[in-house]
Amino acid sequence: MRLCKLNIIFHLIVCGVIWLVSHTARAESYVFAAIAKNPYQQALGKSLQTIFQRLGHDLKVRALPSKRALLLANIGELDGEVGRVAQTSSLYPNLIQVPVAIGQFEAAAIGKKANERFENFEQFKPYKLGILRGVVWSEKKTVGYTRLIADDMAAMIRMLQADRFDYGLGDRNILAHIKKMTDAQFYILEPPIFHFDLFPFVNKKHQELIPLLQKTMQKMKETGELQKLVEDNFSLIIQNIIKP
Repeated sequence: MRLCKLNIIFHLIVCGVIWLVSHTARAESYVFAAIAKNPYQQALGKSLQTIFQRLGHDLKVRALPSKRALLLANIGELDGEVGRVAQTSSLYPNLIQVPVAIGQFEAAAIGKKANERFENFEQFKPYKLGILRGVVWSEKKTVGYTRLIADDMAAMIRMLQADRFDYGLGDRNILAHIKKMTDAQFYILEPPIFHFDLFPFVNKKHQELIPLLQKTMQKMKETGELQKLVEDNFSLIIQNIIKP
């Protein structure tokens, strides 16, 4: 009887070791791209790292210029992107969209005048605008407009405080947090200039990740956990943009 019990215990230990080894072997490490010098992309990356941890995998996030990031992810040198618009696959066919939005992008204007409302971008034509260097959408939108170019968001806000221009253009998520963190009376204009959802993308060589990410993210979205995770990560990152 004692020998039988020992055999059972030994069998259970062996099974446990086999289970542990097999599950450990499945753990993988991936590298996704995020757009460099973009705090919201950083927040998406940190949030996606948490999601990968729940799946038993490790995720590293590499910050790169926007186009280079897409090219490297598409050819498979990187394993995916932390957050891009839904149309990305039409231009980069090796990238497969995870069909649950992880965040959103809203282009907006910030200024000192309350109750201003612009229904179309052409209404900004009479005003002096501040934009960020290297942000493609604002550089293209303001061709032919009177504009000043700032090297970073902190510089742009200082220029706005000094009345160097009338309105600054940028990511509404970032502008909203800056508004909370400063004593200046800033107003974010409504409606946003444009809006779109952002989705993680995975290179097709790792397409087995898609249903796993979709299931986990959908559950987190339904409980509100996904939005809170992104917002909390973003709040921590954005605090360093405007120094007290």
